[in-house]
Parts: sequence; C-alpha cells; structure tokens
Amino acid sequence: MPLYHQLKEQLRAAAFEVAPGTLMPSEKQLMDYAGVSRATARKAVSDLVQEGVLVSERGRGTFTVRRRLERDPARLVGFTEAMRRLGRRTRTEVLSVEQAAAADEVAVRLAIDPGSATVMIRRLRLVDEEPCMVTLTHVSAALLPGIASRDLTAPFYELLRREYGLTPVRGKETIIAVSADPELAQLLCIPAGAPVLSSSLTTETERGTPLEYTIKHARADLYAVTVDATAGAHLLSPEASA
Repeated sequence: MPLYHQLKEQLRAAAFEVAPGTLMPSEKQLMDYAGVSRATARKAVSDLVQEGVLVSERGRGTFTVRRRLERDPARLVGFTEAMRRLGRRTRTEVLSVEQAAAADEVAVRLAIDPGSATVMIRRLRLVDEEPCMVTLTHVSAALLPGIASRDLTAPFYELLRREYGLTPVRGKETIIAVSADPELAQLLCIPAGAPVLSSSLTTETERGTPLEYTIKHARADLYAVTVDATAGAHLLSPEASA
C-alpha cells in the first residue's frame, strides 16, 4: 500500500475520533511523525479535503469538518422529529405568513384550481442555534382553515394531526444543488453563491389528498441526504439512464 494512502487512512481515522473543527497536524508535523516527504503528506491531506473529511483554511491550517445532518428522504418524518432522532436541538423562526392565489404550479401540486386561496408559510430552521434551512410551504386555505393563526413554530406534521386530524403518509421529493442568492445567503449565514441543497416536496394523506407543497433550501455544509439502495432498484429515471 502506498505510503500516502497509509497516512491518509490514519488521518481519516483520527479525524472521526476528534471533535468537528479540530486543528489537524501540519505538513511538517506529518513528515516528522510518519517519516514521509512533504509531497506525500500534502497528497494525503489534499485527498481528504477533496473527500470532504477535512477543510483547509488559508493561513490557519487544516481542520476536521462538521458532521452533516443526514436524512433519509424515503422516511416521511418532519424536520423537528428527524433532528430529534439525531439528538439535536431545533428551533423555528417564522419569517412570513401570507395569503396568496394559487399559481399554476402550486395548484397542480395541491390539486386545487388555479387562483384558489392558499397560505404561504416561510420559516427558518435552526439546529443547535445555527441556521440550517429555509422552507416555503404552500397549503390550501380551504383544507386548513385558520392555519395562519396557529403556532407555526411547532412541528408542522404534529400540528396537522392535532388541529386538523390529517397525517401525511406519502410524499414525493426532488433534490437538486443550487447556489445561494444574496437573501438566502444572509438568512443561512453563508457566502452568496455558496452551494445549497434545494428540494421540492409534496405530501398527501392516506386518501390521496395533497397536504403541502414545500420548497426547501438547506446548507450543503450542514445537511446531507442518504438513500438506501438495493440491487435491481430503479435509481434513475428513463431519461437519466438513456
């Protein structure tokens, strides 16, 4: 096994044993410790930076990255519940609540007529007091009367069950990578143009009644999507695999 690969795996193991944000040894320290050349030490560190295990900051050194919040999109659970299972503390800030006539896309997603009354709920989700995600949720005003006056900082799916007797049992989510515009960057405390995960989610009840159409923007440095795959599963659409 090449020396740089041995050193890389030792560094990888060490990175997962220490706290996120820990300063790792310098190239000189690695050279002295492992008895390798500067080129070998640099390649081992560079590979781990490219893999997202370490992050290099000019003038400061190389640090372990923060652990991303992993979520399985195949499991339909709310944000608060998902973070609770990871042992993380969450808080929600309501940015705006507006009445709006359904645009064509929203009408299709909610199975209502274009122009029907909807409520748009924009929220900032924080994990351990750090901004993580901005969500914009569209709901039918007729299906959820009075939703605008409810406590929208509470877990949304719990609110639907408790106040309206409605439970989401199925959903469809599409996830893409985009760049943060200045407004989104300010809300998430990241540089403008930084990568974010953008997703659109539609959920429905057991009877097939659409409950929500939600657009999410999550910080790519804090949030990750994990998908369990099995042999023979159709992971790509016909268009993507053509």
